[in-house]
Formats: sequence, C-alpha cells, structure tokens
Amino acid sequence: MTRLAVLSDVHANSPALRAVIEDVRARRADAVAYLGDIVFRGPDPGGCIEQLATLEPVVWIRGNTDEWYLPDAPEREVAGYVAFGLRRLTRPQRVFISQLPTRAVTRLDGTSVLCVHGSPRRPDENLFPDTPLEEPLAGVTEDVVACGHTHLPVVREAGGVVVFNVGSVGTPFDGDPRASYGMLTTSGEGVDVEIVRVAYDASETVRLAREAGMPHAGLYERAVREGIPAFG
Repeated sequence: MTRLAVLSDVHANSPALRAVIEDVRARRADAVAYLGDIVFRGPDPGGCIEQLATLEPVVWIRGNTDEWYLPDAPEREVAGYVAFGLRRLTRPQRVFISQLPTRAVTRLDGTSVLCVHGSPRRPDENLFPDTPLEEPLAGVTEDVVACGHTHLPVVREAGGVVVFNVGSVGTPFDGDPRASYGMLTTSGEGVDVEIVRVAYDASETVRLAREAGMPHAGLYERAVREGIPAFG
C-alpha cells in the first residue's frame, strides 16, 4: 500500500501550507505531488517554495499563474499582485519555477496517475464539479487524473478514469476556509481517494499580508477567512 499526498494551489499562503505539511507528515504519506500555482497573490511566495521543497515532491508541476513569474515573462498587471510577488522571489526561485514541467505521470502499485494543473488539455482549463468530462479526458490512458486550479475539491469518474480535484491549500473557494488537499492510497486491489481538510490560523496569514503591504489586503482577508474568491 502506498499513500500519495496531492497538494495544489498554495498561492503563497505559508501558514496554510505549514499546517498541511504537518498533517501530511502525521499521516505518514509515502510521497507528495504538487500540482502548481504556488506564488500568485498571497503574502509569502518565496517562503512557500522553501517549505514545499522540504517535502521533496516526486511530482512538482507549474500552474498557469506560476507562468507570470518566470524570468522572461512579459509584464502582467493583476491588481498589483504580480509586482508584489516578484519583489518576494529571488531570481533562482523564478528560474526554478521556469524549469518545472506542466504535467507529469507517476505510478504507484500498478496505478497510473496523470498530474496536471487545470485539465489534461490545458493548465488554465477549469474542471468544475459539473463540467462534462468526455472531451477533456479524450486520449487519457491513466487510471487517475489529479488536478486543482478551480479551488473546488471533488472526486468524479468518467470512462473508467477517476478525476481527483484536490482543491486549494491556500485559498479554497467552496465556502470552507480550511486548507484542502488530497490523499491517494493505492494497493494491488485498486485506488482510494480522499479529500482532507486542515484548519490553520488565518489570522497569521492576514497579519503577514498586512505587514508586507499586500494589495487589497482587506479583500484577501475575507477570502482566507470565508473560503470564497473575494479579491481585487
């Protein structure tokens, strides 16, 4: 039996990530996969990269918003968040992000897992709980598609493929402010997937945002305290 912890969408919320890392270690996960979007919008992008690296992920892919921080990325203005984040990343960290793949496959006990950010087709494609899956899954031969991007955790099945959206560590959008990640357990008899929710101290995240002069800190506070997409 092998347990794979699947994390996504930390969005620079280091207190949330720290709580999830503690939970992953307490559950004795055998390996970790990270599905992208680690730096955009939150107060501590560089710190989150360092924290996640301590888990030595077997999969670490680049999400759609990670693209905005690459060394050769064109200037992009998203309510001041990109410029804010760039000031908190070192050039080696930006180079590291640029070298990450946009998809990866890992195999556990005979189960194949396709790791993507949004969908098997595009990092920025939303697979919502009610999105038809036939076209996005066309050509997929793996047993499980692990994804994030929507910040809405859900487990679905289509054509024999399990679609496992693990939600967001840093900014859930389902009205539950607790950090969300996934645990995938494989054995010779099959695969089991679980959405895990972890409480953390959102006040610390809010404090970090305000002390750093993060844009739209009031809206960001509402987002992390209520688990909703309230941003500038």
